[in-house]
Amino acid sequence: MILNRAAGGGQVGRHELSMERTLRERLGPIELVRTQGPGDGLRRARLAVEQGADTLLSIGGDGTHSEVVNGIMAAHPEPGQVAFGVIHAGTGGDFRRLLRQGNTLEETLDLFSHPRVERIDLGRVRFTTGNGEPDQRYFLNLASAGLGGHIDRIANRSSKRLGGKATFLMATLRALASYQAPKVRLTVDGVELPPLALSSLVVANGRYAGGGMKLAPRATLNDGLLDVA
Repeated sequence: MILNRAAGGGQVGRHELSMERTLRERLGPIELVRTQGPGDGLRRARLAVEQGADTLLSIGGDGTHSEVVNGIMAAHPEPGQVAFGVIHAGTGGDFRRLLRQGNTLEETLDLFSHPRVERIDLGRVRFTTGNGEPDQRYFLNLASAGLGGHIDRIANRSSKRLGGKATFLMATLRALASYQAPKVRLTVDGVELPPLALSSLVVANGRYAGGGMKLAPRATLNDGLLDVA
C-alpha cells in the first residue's frame, strides 16, 4: 500500500495511525509505505513492482492514484501481472466515483472482503515538457488541456481544506478570470480540424472531473475507447 500523507489537504496525515490500524485489522498483514513528496508515489510503485509485488493499493486522491499507476507502468509489467486498487482519501474523488466505492474507509474495505479484478483501459499522453524534452504519462480517468488544466493547477496549489466540490468551484472562478485561450490544431481519429482558440479539451476514459462534474457521460473504463469533449 502506498499512502500519501498530504492527500485531502493533509487529512490523511492527521488520521494515518487510525487508518493504518483499521487497515491491518480488516486486511491482515500489509506493507504500508508513505510518500515523501510529489513524484514519490511513482518511484515507490515502480520499485515495488520491480521487487515482485503483484497487488498495489493507492491511498490518497486522484493525483496519488495517477502517480502509482505511472509507477506500475514504468516497471513494464506483463498484462495482468499487477492488480491495482484505490482507497480514496483525497479532494476530488473522480476516479473513486467510477468504482462506486463508499464514502468511508469502512465501506470501501467492505468491498475488499469480496474483491473482483477487472481489466480497464489506460490512456497515454505524449508531450514536450517546458524544457523541450519528450515525455509521456498514463491516465486512469482523463487528460485535459486548456481551461481544465488551468483549473487543476490552481486547485492543486490551494490548501484543499474546503473539500472537493468547493475547492474546484473556487479554482474554476479564479481560472475563468485569468485564462487566455491559445490557438491550437487538433487531429481527432485521423481528421485534422481547422485551427481554433482552445477553451477546454477533455480526452476521457472516465466520466467525471473537477470533484464530480460529469464531463463525459458516455465514457466507460473498459470499452477500448476514449471520449473527446
